Amino acid sequence: MMTISETEERLGPPAPCEVLRDRALIELGLTQAQLANALGVSRPHLNMILKGRCGITADLALRLGHVLGTDAQYWLQLRAEFELHQESQRMHGVLERLPRLVGALSGGISLSLAA
Repeated sequence: MMTISETEERLGPPAPCEVLRDRALIELGLTQAQLANALGVSRPHLNMILKGRCGITADLALRLGHVLGTDAQYWLQLRAEFELHQESQRMHGVLERLPRLVGALSGGISLSLAA
């Protein structure tokens, strides 16, 4: 049996919409209309978020944090991890062709290209 981290490494982090669906709709037994009302957003807008057609914004993260008793940063971190994984999959091979600028963020002014 695979651990959660092994599954995430193979499949990537969960989409924020999946976590929201699991946490709010399934665990709490809320309907989309009830959650939308609690969040102060329209049901169609929430439906688009739950289907992954709209991302979780800072505004929504704050609302989710307040309504669900979580930290807003949690929802933004989920989004960032998911999006970075998706982009890394999409950009497969592209990053390897880019040069590395050694020392670019170490406080030094001179930059050199790494081999």
